[in-house]
Amino acid sequence: MENGAHTERSRFRSQLNMDFRLKVNDTSVASQHTANHFVEQIEVLQAELKFRIHENENLQRKLRDLELVHEKEMYGLAEKMKVIQQEADRWRRDLENAEMGYREHQDFNGHMQICDLKPDIPISQHEGMCTGCSNLTSCESLNSDSLGNVKEQQPYHDILIDMLPVVVLLTENYSNLFSFYDCRSRFFICNTLLSLQLAQLLRKVRKNFDAVACELSNSTVSSTQDFKTTFKRLTKCFTEQKECLTSLGQLIIACIDEECLVPSCGTALEAVNKRFASCLEDFIEATCSVIDMATEQHCTLELRTPNFLSVLTRRFGNLVNSGSALSSCLSDKVLMEHELPNATKKLRTDNECFASCLSSIVRNSSEVVRYLESLLSKVSQLDTEVPRVLSIECDNGSAQACNDEFDNPVIRRLTSEVANLKNQVAELERDKCCLEAEVGLSALRLERTKTTNNSNLPTGADEVNRVRSMYQAQIEALVRKVQMCQGRTTYFQNEIEDLSASVQVLDAQKVELENHLRQSEERVALLMDELERTRRGYENQLSSLSEHMAQMNQRIATQADEIDLLRAFKKKA
Repeated sequence: MENGAHTERSRFRSQLNMDFRLKVNDTSVASQHTANHFVEQIEVLQAELKFRIHENENLQRKLRDLELVHEKEMYGLAEKMKVIQQEADRWRRDLENAEMGYREHQDFNGHMQICDLKPDIPISQHEGMCTGCSNLTSCESLNSDSLGNVKEQQPYHDILIDMLPVVVLLTENYSNLFSFYDCRSRFFICNTLLSLQLAQLLRKVRKNFDAVACELSNSTVSSTQDFKTTFKRLTKCFTEQKECLTSLGQLIIACIDEECLVPSCGTALEAVNKRFASCLEDFIEATCSVIDMATEQHCTLELRTPNFLSVLTRRFGNLVNSGSALSSCLSDKVLMEHELPNATKKLRTDNECFASCLSSIVRNSSEVVRYLESLLSKVSQLDTEVPRVLSIECDNGSAQACNDEFDNPVIRRLTSEVANLKNQVAELERDKCCLEAEVGLSALRLERTKTTNNSNLPTGADEVNRVRSMYQAQIEALVRKVQMCQGRTTYFQNEIEDLSASVQVLDAQKVELENHLRQSEERVALLMDELERTRRGYENQLSSLSEHMAQMNQRIATQADEIDLLRAFKKKA
């Protein structure tokens, strides 16, 4: 009985062991299958992640290629714009020369018509008549002749001509300076919109500096009048450049504040950035003050005043001081930036080029200061040695004010009224000449009647015919001159119309190129936004995949612990 109970217990124990072994095997197989399934899912996700990373790299490569193509297109468009601008300036200069020649021709013909009415009057009386008819014109001609004589005697033209290449180098260094600043700023600025605005404004500033350098290098300067003409053409460019530099200073300060928000920017670098922003603001302000003086440079008479030269020298001195302060601050900033962990070789190269351009600007500005000081000493010496040759009543200040306000509509209206009054005076002078001729003939006739007999006198019909023939000859000569003047006037009008049409065509081409440039910039902005959205999407996917993988690893670890416990329990059993 006991043996049967023992056998039954043994059989029951063996059955329990077998059931437990089957359950453990089933659980381990299921856990292994689940683990293998999770591993397969992780491998699939890793492969998909690699594919997405490769696709992102391809998109970045395409974006870089598009940026290179865009830069090449922008460079080509800038060259075309430069050529078109040069051609437009050339046509504009030809138009101004044609208009000036037409006005001079009209004034010369007016004087000749007045002088031809009295063929028996001496030249000195003709000059007196011309002076009486047009006092303002004679004063201006006397003023210009006297100033021309003084200008030929002034020895400081060589200083101006030697200073011009230094000014060209200064403008080119400014263009290179802002170009390298654009390159180095892209390393720090994370705000895409701010970086795009800075790039557009820097491109506009560089284009203006390149236009000024091209105009100054292509201009042939041999006298002060050439300086006046050159700087008068650049007045609009200087005004636009001043506005751009003012906006650029504010935008650069905002970009430097953005640089301070970078995690790698420490407290020391932030302090240096603030000091650099202050020095850069002073440097741009000094540059704008020099540009203000350059807009007034087109007045030729200002070159003869020591006050103007002293102010210009002082402003260039301020530019040198601010540039030196900015250079010293830049050296500290560059040393700290090169110690950053993410500093690249391109950043170091851009910083070195930026510092080199800044030192070149300081050096060129110092040379300009040296030329201006020499010019100021020459002008002061001439003011003490050369006597005044202008003997007219109007002084240089009033003449300069008249020249500055010549483009005023009121002045133009008054000029037209003065021209009408001149024409009326010319008609009165012609009537006076005719009356004087008639008086002379009457006096001659009276003398002949007193000294000769009536039989020897010519008849009244012969006298009338002789006078009529003389007047007819003069009238025919005047008619021929009027016809010639009308023909030349028609020719000049047609030429001016052709030049105006050419300028309009060039302006239309310029507008078309500007539209193309704006479309390209908009396309680049859209591509940058699309790249930013793609990057954010990939970052979100990577974060979700990382979280999912962490959960899977946790579950696998939990199941591995359960398996270990079951195996340990099995060994004990």
